[in-house]
Amino acid sequence: RMSDNDKLQEKMDQKDCQIATLKETLLFRYKEIEVLQKQEKSPEIQKSIHEYRELEMLRVDNIRLIHDNRALTASLDSLSGQLSALRRISRNYTECKSSVVLMNERLAEDNNSLYQNLNAVKKELKALNQEHQDRLREVTFLRGGLKRSASDALETEPLSN
Repeated sequence: RMSDNDKLQEKMDQKDCQIATLKETLLFRYKEIEVLQKQEKSPEIQKSIHEYRELEMLRVDNIRLIHDNRALTASLDSLSGQLSALRRISRNYTECKSSVVLMNERLAEDNNSLYQNLNAVKKELKALNQEHQDRLREVTFLRGGLKRSASDALETEPLSN
């Protein structure tokens, strides 16, 4: 994009070009009037005036083309800058996409590993729970046996004071 200063400068260049063209046109008209006033209106002079007018029109067209050329060059420069920026964005997108794909693959591997670890912990927890249940039964059985033994011992043993 053209900056505000560039736009302002372009407008000033356009106005300067228009002013120069008008000055030259006025100067030409003034000289043309002078020549016509000094000489007769001969066919040779009329032909010269006609040729000079054609040259003047060509010169004005040339000035317009030069201005258009400058404007197109500025637009081309601006578009070139935008294209470079878009290429940078495209490269950054491609790099980011590759990075995200790689990160997703690593996360999938980590999730798989965590899932395997979770299953191993579940199995270990199940085994520990079973072991705990077995010990609880054993303790309950032993407590029951101790109570019976204590009860039997109390019944058989007289109380001594």
